[in-house]
Amino acid sequence: MDLPRVIGQRIGVLGGTFDPVHNGHMALVEAAMVGLGLDSLVLIPAAVPPHKLDLPVTSLVHRLGMLRLAAAGRSGLYVSTIEAERSGPSYSIDTLSALRSHFGSEVTLFFLIGIDAFVEIHTWKNYQRLPALADLVVVDRAEGRSMRWSEVVASRFVGYCPDIEQGVWQGVGGGGVIRNLDMALVDISSTTVRKLVAAGQAVGDLIPDAVEDYIHLNSLYKEK
Repeated sequence: MDLPRVIGQRIGVLGGTFDPVHNGHMALVEAAMVGLGLDSLVLIPAAVPPHKLDLPVTSLVHRLGMLRLAAAGRSGLYVSTIEAERSGPSYSIDTLSALRSHFGSEVTLFFLIGIDAFVEIHTWKNYQRLPALADLVVVDRAEGRSMRWSEVVASRFVGYCPDIEQGVWQGVGGGGVIRNLDMALVDISSTTVRKLVAAGQAVGDLIPDAVEDYIHLNSLYKEK
């Protein structure tokens, strides 16, 4: 494990392919730090994304390099290679289990997941066990509040009931909660960045400056 054992009591976890990391990711980091009152947040690039096994993905070495540049100088922000330390697909249940073991039971983990991925969570390995390891935070970038996340909780997580006063879903007998995090719409995707770079167009407004420099220096995303 390449993380210190003590980085606060409220720790966010954001996984993804980060191919490349962009300003939408960084806006989410800021929204989560403030909205959830986090002490720290861990960015974890997937070594072998289980839902992209048939798709080309940039080398983890480059994705890590860009992520570390984006995180540099930001207080409380960490980048971890935890998923690169395991063989096979990078399943979230395995990552959260390892983080829970590393940080201990007294720390509150907040696992950030986009609404589109959350809608498909029933396809994830052992997804019903996730809230026992970390609070699930469903991120909705749509304009206005969407209730899709609540509909998914009701249909997928047996034993979870809404706590209207707190605005969360709580499991019977304890366990983590499932909550929503609204944030302003940031219309950026890694796919768009890759296409623009391949076409020789500017991406300076979409990604951190250091990441843009890294992409050009290493000739990433150029058409073959």
